[in-house]
Amino acid sequence: MDWIKSLLEAPIKTILVVAGLAFIITAVVGKLSSWVELNYRWQRWLVGILGVIFLIIGINQDIKSDSDSAKKGTQPPNTTPPITSTSPPITSTSPPLTTQPTTSPLTNNNLSGKWKVSHQGKSGFSISQ
Repeated sequence: MDWIKSLLEAPIKTILVVAGLAFIITAVVGKLSSWVELNYRWQRWLVGILGVIFLIIGINQDIKSDSDSAKKGTQPPNTTPPITSTSPPITSTSPPLTTQPTTSPLTNNNLSGKWKVSHQGKSGFSISQ
């Protein structure tokens, strides 16, 4: 029974999303225990469409409340404040890295010159100098 109490204290957007999902599940299954039996196809369509409408409104309200709080610069109620550190900053004691100039591996080899690429049917391409 705790879930009923938490659902009653929940914001309207949460209730709409839960109701939408319940309506959609009822429309798909066709009956909800012995309380509700959807005997006709139009009843299933009506309940399914109501479920989708509730779901869309609930999600829209959630997105709207999040964007409104972002515009105001306030944090949403379900976020935690940022963590601040009280420890001193870490400093490096190693010497700075130095880079040495290197030569490109392509400058001292035999890849320069004129190359010829020819197509050899289904077998692919041939590359020769």
